[in-house]
Amino acid sequence: MLKLEEQQFLGEAICNLSDVITKQNRLFTLKLGVSEHNLPNPSKFGELTVQAEESAGSKALMEMVFHCSDLEIKDLLSKSDPFLLISRMSENGTPVPICKTEVRKNDLNPKWKPVIMNLQQENPLMIECFNFSSNGKHDLVGKIVKSVAELENMYHSGNGENFFVPASNAHDCHSKEVLKSQVYVEKYLENSRHTFIDYISAGCQLNLMVAIDYTGNTGDWRYTTVL
Repeated sequence: MLKLEEQQFLGEAICNLSDVITKQNRLFTLKLGVSEHNLPNPSKFGELTVQAEESAGSKALMEMVFHCSDLEIKDLLSKSDPFLLISRMSENGTPVPICKTEVRKNDLNPKWKPVIMNLQQENPLMIECFNFSSNGKHDLVGKIVKSVAELENMYHSGNGENFFVPASNAHDCHSKEVLKSQVYVEKYLENSRHTFIDYISAGCQLNLMVAIDYTGNTGDWRYTTVL
């Protein structure tokens, strides 16, 4: 589990849900700032974009393991350090990142740890493979766009999918260059995430017992702050 106290604070933003859903395309951008944290250069915190999208409820959790083969060498003195960035395609075609794998150092045939996502079968996903760079300017190795159902079919068939990159010398922005590098779905497991209503409807009973100390050990019982 991520420990926030060990992370570096980069800024915060506060908004109401109504601020997001009343905007055109339900896209709302806020400037990051600080409240209790004293950080230098407050104008350089950046921005946070929030996008709202209505979707049907889904209890399904998909656990997938990806691996790649024959990735392109991007580093001069070593092999690539690849990682995957998985984004869900929104209604307006904008990719929204939902998860990222760990970086596999010096590996052209990497296999990553399992990723878990809560999505519907028809949701299109963009899976991008990047070569990690310490300056944050990661190099695109290749990408694919597949629905969850298509990824499940890749798992059952055992077939890989070739990465592609935008064609560098084409006038058409939709042109792409297919690479020999491939991505595979090594594991696909679908589980149901039970809700509180599921437990109640199945007969789960909850017992609650409350005890209040009215003795003088906790202070003056007439004040709510001591109970």
